[in-house]
Amino acid sequence: MNYQKIANKRYNIHLINDKRWHTMEISLYFTEEVNKEKITYRNLLMDVLTYATQKYDTREKFINQCHDNYANYPKAIVTRFGNYLSSKITLSWVNSVYIEKGNIEENIKLLKEVILNPLVDKQGFLSKYIQYFREELITERKTLDEEPRLYANYQVLKLFSDNPKDNYNLTGYCDMKTVYDINSSNLYQSYLEMLENSKIDIFVIGDLHDEDNLVKMIENEFVFPKRKKSLPNYQIIHQEKRDKPKISKEVRKISQSKLSIGFKTYGLTDWESKYVYFVFNLLFGGGGDTLLQRSVREEHSLAYYIMSYFNRLDNILIVNCGINKESYEKTLLLIKDVLEKMSKGIFSQKDLAMCKTEYIINLEESLDTTRGLVDYYYGKEVFQSDDWQERKKNIQKVTKEDVMLFAKKLVMDVVFFLEGDL
Repeated sequence: MNYQKIANKRYNIHLINDKRWHTMEISLYFTEEVNKEKITYRNLLMDVLTYATQKYDTREKFINQCHDNYANYPKAIVTRFGNYLSSKITLSWVNSVYIEKGNIEENIKLLKEVILNPLVDKQGFLSKYIQYFREELITERKTLDEEPRLYANYQVLKLFSDNPKDNYNLTGYCDMKTVYDINSSNLYQSYLEMLENSKIDIFVIGDLHDEDNLVKMIENEFVFPKRKKSLPNYQIIHQEKRDKPKISKEVRKISQSKLSIGFKTYGLTDWESKYVYFVFNLLFGGGGDTLLQRSVREEHSLAYYIMSYFNRLDNILIVNCGINKESYEKTLLLIKDVLEKMSKGIFSQKDLAMCKTEYIINLEESLDTTRGLVDYYYGKEVFQSDDWQERKKNIQKVTKEDVMLFAKKLVMDVVFFLEGDL
């Protein structure tokens, strides 16, 4: 496997030459500063862009052209990373060495059609497609409300974002008011702003041949306007601490209650953010054999499931668990107790070593897919992530004292309890 980066005046081209794959894949990332409304605009925009183009002006024509190019239908995903919003469009196809005719240039041009030649009229994007995908987003939001586990996690993220001074939406989900406000004109204006204000990165992965010619093809087809804005720091830094956690409860006719607890971190060092948090979370509730599972689920039999995840770009940690409604107070106390014991070093060196091994296994597995490799190099480019060899070396340097200090920097901020029948 070989990687190289070519800096264009307007964007970077990243070539990942790996002979393991029988397909080729090109992804365009548009990375920009996030705000609450932009999440909704980008989600609807990506759906509209990948539905049809000016040249292939119906879905049928577009799909037929993909088939002619031995390509899959383009996929788009919008993800919030801390203060950044990433909109990615990916096109993959069978490597040209396995078919009769070369198809690299055709697929680069096809992706250009998607991104730079969208289907528009005098008002902007076609209103019938906006309405169609508006309904899709509304349905997606209703599905979230109907799934108690997802709903509880969503609510705790909303509680994090309840300060009107904050310009972020930690949920990453679309805002329903904004969904209804979008029309042909303002969506098209938002599209132009994305082209002008985003940091753009183009990734190509596969068994690459004649890389110089490949770069020329990309530079000839993808021409973007001059970038007008720079990006802020990617991490959300929390300033104010609550006097006490904000607690919200709802009652619903479900068999199993859902408890979600949100913590914020304050004053983390770069070392803690990049490495200690991984080890801490794997030991606390994010690994295969965790202290939360041992205490809350196995020893006290209070939870059907319990797990945690940490988002280093948001500087938050969330514990999610399924319990009976009468176990609410005791479960909350036990979670606090586990955190307190970790801050005092009441865990073994063996547990610490197992978490480090689990981290390395997860890292190596993530690099065994095209998506994982592209995500890895995107992280290095945008978030200054360390390379995988350095990560494997540094994770072994995390000490028990590091984990103890990290535990002390977690502050319970919000609690959401979805109370069920049992």
